Amino acid sequence: MKVVKQHSVLKTIVFALFMSIASVSFQMSFVPAKLPTNMLGKFKGDLSYGGSKMIAANGTGVANIIETGKNSYSIEFNKNVPSIENVSFQLTSKGTYVATNVKGEVAGITISQNSLDIAVVAGTKTWNFSGKK
Repeated sequence: MKVVKQHSVLKTIVFALFMSIASVSFQMSFVPAKLPTNMLGKFKGDLSYGGSKMIAANGTGVANIIETGKNSYSIEFNKNVPSIENVSFQLTSKGTYVATNVKGEVAGITISQNSLDIAVVAGTKTWNFSGKK
């Protein structure tokens, strides 16, 4: 069980690091994008959230993307997992949206028409989600 948790955390960190490096080129000319309404709403998939000692959620979960301001979004979760707030996105040339402003030390969030992938590490807390509409 310990090896599985370590692998999951390592996988989250690697994904988030990759997404952070990929988004560096966007930050030079960053213009926040408005997400299309069909990308808002609920996604169902694999959810894990934890801190240094406790996994609060592990397994099937729901992530709900909500517009909170002009080109600003929050991602809310079930299972008492804290929200990720004040997220901005930029449209990529491949038609996906990549988070460019996330409160986290390492963050990677991508949205396409029917899928949402999240890997955020902030202090001792990690959010990991991969789901479909």
